[in-house]
Amino acid sequence: MEAVPAPQAAPQGQGAAASGSATQKKGGDRDKVQAKLDFCNALAHMGMTQYEKAAQIFLRLGYKGLDDWYGKVSRSCMLHLQSSN
Repeated sequence: MEAVPAPQAAPQGQGAAASGSATQKKGGDRDKVQAKLDFCNALAHMGMTQYEKAAQIFLRLGYKGLDDWYGKVSRSCMLHLQSSN
């Protein structure tokens, strides 16, 4: 049986402070991506005529993490719906 090598130590100057700020940035990015995925999930439920499920997701989601993306996607969806009628 071979020994598993120990993980390498972080280079000098990259201590807890650097990893802490990276973790915060990662968490913020993850929240934004998750909000967009939830929004898309709600749109998919609407497309499958599962309006109650879509409404639950939209209400839970609110505007958190969507910033201007919410307006762009909503406007695009409304234009698509108007052109298809």
